[in-house]
Amino acid sequence: MHLHRILHQLHCSHPDKGRATELGQLGFIEWLSLLPGDSDFHRCAMVAHAQAAPLRRASVSVAVFCDLLTEATRMPPTPLRLNLPKPHRRGGAKARRQLH
Repeated sequence: MHLHRILHQLHCSHPDKGRATELGQLGFIEWLSLLPGDSDFHRCAMVAHAQAAPLRRASVSVAVFCDLLTEATRMPPTPLRLNLPKPHRRGGAKARRQLH
């Protein structure tokens, strides 16, 4: 259920490529944080990849998520380059006024 929600959020977002990369990384971090402590990581990653793969071509964020899943299951393990998204302003009242 959580994976479905994460993929939906990643697939629905249409930011620029840099922001899409950040969101794909954030989706991976969220997915990772929701795994039960006693789960089989490799099996969970393969299930998540199988569900995300059909959306890969339509969304850069989902493609980043899939790449991180693949990279996380490689042996020997290596550190992943993960960054939280940079804070950004969305425009506030000025942006809303410009819409009219």
